[in-house]
Amino acid sequence: MRLFSWPLLLMCALALPAQAQHADSIPVASAYLDAPTAELVRLARQRRQVADLSIDAYKVLSKERISVGLRGIRRDRLLYRREVAARIEWSRSGPARIEVLGAREAIPVAVKNVQLPSDLTSFMPHLAFDPADNRLLVGWGDNQFVRHPLVAGAERYYQYRTGTTTTIRLPDGKAIRLIELQIIPRVSDPHNISGSFWLESDSHAVVQAAFRLARDLDVMRDIDDDDPDDDMPGFLKPVRFTVDYVTIEYSLYDLQWWLPRSVLFEGTLRAGMIRSPMHYERTYSQFEVRASPQPITTPIAELMREDSLRRAQQASCDNRKKELRIVVGGARSKPGAARNDSTIVTECGRWSIAMSTDTAALLNSAELPANVFASGEELVTEGELRELQNRIEKLGGGPSMLPTPVTDFALFSVRQLRYNRVEGLSIGARGDLDYGAYHVLGSARIGVADLSPNFELSVERPGNRTTLTAGLYRRLNPFDPASRPFSLGASLSALVFGRDEADYYRSLGAELKIEPNGNRARWYSLRLFGQRESGAKKETDFSLHNVLNGDYEFRPNLPATAGNEYGSELTLRVNHGLDPDGLRVGAEVYGHGAVGTNEFGRGALTLRAGFPLPGPFTGALEAASGLTTRDAPLQHLWYVGGANTLRGYNASTLGGDAFWRGRAEIGFGLPAVRLVGFSDVGWAGARAQYPTARPLLSVGAGASLLDGLVRFDIARGLRAPRGWSATLYFDAVL
Repeated sequence: MRLFSWPLLLMCALALPAQAQHADSIPVASAYLDAPTAELVRLARQRRQVADLSIDAYKVLSKERISVGLRGIRRDRLLYRREVAARIEWSRSGPARIEVLGAREAIPVAVKNVQLPSDLTSFMPHLAFDPADNRLLVGWGDNQFVRHPLVAGAERYYQYRTGTTTTIRLPDGKAIRLIELQIIPRVSDPHNISGSFWLESDSHAVVQAAFRLARDLDVMRDIDDDDPDDDMPGFLKPVRFTVDYVTIEYSLYDLQWWLPRSVLFEGTLRAGMIRSPMHYERTYSQFEVRASPQPITTPIAELMREDSLRRAQQASCDNRKKELRIVVGGARSKPGAARNDSTIVTECGRWSIAMSTDTAALLNSAELPANVFASGEELVTEGELRELQNRIEKLGGGPSMLPTPVTDFALFSVRQLRYNRVEGLSIGARGDLDYGAYHVLGSARIGVADLSPNFELSVERPGNRTTLTAGLYRRLNPFDPASRPFSLGASLSALVFGRDEADYYRSLGAELKIEPNGNRARWYSLRLFGQRESGAKKETDFSLHNVLNGDYEFRPNLPATAGNEYGSELTLRVNHGLDPDGLRVGAEVYGHGAVGTNEFGRGALTLRAGFPLPGPFTGALEAASGLTTRDAPLQHLWYVGGANTLRGYNASTLGGDAFWRGRAEIGFGLPAVRLVGFSDVGWAGARAQYPTARPLLSVGAGASLLDGLVRFDIARGLRAPRGWSATLYFDAVL
């Protein structure tokens, strides 16, 4: 599947035949939660059965932006972005002409420069629309998606309620009254939606819609695919697609026609630990309409039959590449002929695509946003985004509790494996019970070396912006959570190189976590907890390094102070810049306070920046410092050493109630493959020594793949204790 089509995965899902469910036996009368709603739905359905064919032709400016990212712990990345702008001239009696005004795509993790999409002639036609087609511009056909809430018989799947009423004042003083129809799914199912349609009170046409799926789409379970070649590796499962919102808005033109103004969509694809946010925008403006003075109506079924015939003819034309005709400067010529003019017109079936041969003009068109790497979406205004956010906040979710929850279990999957010197090989299992508005999550694991069981049991309440999680747990914890010792890269480093980049302690307790919705940037994290802490010991020396060199052993695990702790942790993050070759800045503030056996507080600040250098070079800097009160237990002091803080030295080489560190890097090459030279400096110890302490220093070289998604470093410590280190890790921050 092409990258740009991922944001349209929802549309593919909505086109699937709906699965049978017990809702067939639900009485229709129970669908209407107040008396006026039944009549409102009846009139809306009646409106959907008739199409207005009075519009003969229109011209419009259409823009579209598609973004696919990768949500990281340390920093987010932009995987793909496509932006297009086109002038569309549509006619009911003849071919539609689409003039490409601007187009570009960026794949910053792999390709250095912005480029012109290669498939514009096949990609652009979907921007044109038939004004009589009332399927909401997302492919909703009565024969494709039977869960459309305005289709006859949809009462089996939905309940309806009349909501608020809004009045729009037009420049001539005319008032347009909109009535909200709230859509409430009976069953939490990915083929059902939850949201609101706003209907014009006179025509009962849908002029605004905002909705989401009643449940996340589980790709492996909800999409039937019997092809064994499409099996996905276990560490990428489960594969789920979350729809934050879909909104469609129409505007009234010439006081007569409701024509589309915008389509917005936001969601997240989750595959194992991967989080890929997706954003889609399409806007229409500058309409010029040619129409008959009076409505010309026809049954929608007839229009759909005609549309199906046209689509079949178009598909036939698309498959006959040899019949494509290229028009240059107004004169027909054969494909591949010399181009003496600045415009190429590709004609096939009902489409005529006109595109300038000036690539620079298309890439830098004034109709496109100023910066392809802008972190904010720019096709709609800031005020419109605020209004949209307020509307999304009011959307309901799936049913709060289901008689039979949706279950998902993974016993001893590859994703649950990890390796370290305390547990050895740790094997885990997990389970997920989806009760609609609540998720019950559970996991258990045990290490073959320490034979000490761990578990987590939590109840999660996902919201539009915030997710609340309450849980019980018994865990193996790192002294420094930022070291991420349970990641795939850390486990491989421990198993292959014999380098375990953390020290560990055990905890048994309860917690409440408040974080952004899992589909949003992790700009903050608040954790309230009470737990019993105790030490852990090294239980194994096995690694590939140990096999090749029998004298090599893991270093001992540092001791932890046993005691009870009741406290909170708060992390705040800010990052700006998505271009790997441009300016990127970020900051992180961390605070931790607790009472109990020990009363202490600690805090740290980290600043980082990436920037371009002359030629094919890039640079990056990072600086961090932190303090801890003197009563902190050993496991809550600061330590430097290891890939996360000071490469070239073992983890926790220095430790104390204060630290500072810095690193500098110079990269050479493309974001896809970049060679890196670096130097780290750092110190940790007693606060009294902070101003005068002599730090440790290291230098090294490494390779960065796909803008740091995969990173391999070799480093040398320059001050005692000197040594070499080789580290493989993922999601590098610089």
